[in-house]
Amino acid sequence: MLWNEEPVAGARVVATSEYNFSSTHYGEATTDGNGHFSISGVPPGQKFLYAFGNRPEYWVTAVTPFQMPGAASIVAPDTYLCRKFDALAPEPGESLAISRPLLRWTVYPGAIDYAVRVIPVGQNMSAFSRGDRDARLPATTAQVDVDLPPGQYNWRVDAFNGQGHIIGCTQYPRSFVVSGGRPVASAQSGVSPARASGAGDDIDPDRHIYGVPLGTTLVQFVTTQGQPMGELHPNPSEAVLLYGRSHAFYFRGDRFVGAWIRQAGYILDIRLTEALSGPSTFEGRGWRLNNGIQGGMSLAQIKKTLGDKLLGCANAGPGLPRCYFTTAESRVEFDVLPRPTPGVSGDESTIAVGVIIKARRP
Repeated sequence: MLWNEEPVAGARVVATSEYNFSSTHYGEATTDGNGHFSISGVPPGQKFLYAFGNRPEYWVTAVTPFQMPGAASIVAPDTYLCRKFDALAPEPGESLAISRPLLRWTVYPGAIDYAVRVIPVGQNMSAFSRGDRDARLPATTAQVDVDLPPGQYNWRVDAFNGQGHIIGCTQYPRSFVVSGGRPVASAQSGVSPARASGAGDDIDPDRHIYGVPLGTTLVQFVTTQGQPMGELHPNPSEAVLLYGRSHAFYFRGDRFVGAWIRQAGYILDIRLTEALSGPSTFEGRGWRLNNGIQGGMSLAQIKKTLGDKLLGCANAGPGLPRCYFTTAESRVEFDVLPRPTPGVSGDESTIAVGVIIKARRP
């Protein structure tokens, strides 16, 4: 296990049957002072090594394929971890009215060049890439030169040293929306944000979240959605499953009753989030309620939509307002943050970045 040609001690390594951390695990090991490890009992065939760094800055999961022979041991290929660095634009959750955005990121210390890729959410193939199969980029910008159809996209940048090995990587998934030429949502315009593509973002607080029916058992949920990255138990009767940095799903008495979804940002403290490991199919998704309210709307727009059905906003006290409304079966609270903009204040500059849904009964 290496970073920038130096061994990494204390890294966690897991052998899996497929390119999916939820697949069968054959063993787990921790690297020694030379970055070495040993895992026994791995059956023959194509297998994968998942490596997790020993510090928060090694945030990314490195995955290395290897071929296990029939009756012999094998020296696994070197795995290179990367440290995180910042992308600049598009910002997480940003809605773009153009189909060929300019991608920008910060300089990574010691990097010689970079690779960048843009992937439609829910797919595996890149819609745009540079530096994977062609020459890497010496600059910290990349102009998308193909038209991206309207929809939601994740993007990532990798930084490489002089030996051609990865040393830096931006946090992934990092999503943006191409709105197909519609106006860019803003607090000034009062125009509703462009909706993320696909019915998979839809939420009916009385019936389903992302198409998963309320009342689904915990076992059924994990079977269909994959293993969570973490699990919390706020009290003996409730469980919370964590998927990625921005999705938490609530269960009461083993039944699915709600969720806390953030379109951008963390649900947990950033340090706890970076300690989570494993893939998440939910990361990068937006949210859209069946009444038309969706992530990125201003509090002024939400008040206009709901009228006197919106409660809690006028409560005096410190902190942000706890605005919510109720349906026949659920309570829906908005997770809002101030987004200061010159010339804009009050409800126009307070944006819904998330939503918290809790059914009142299983």
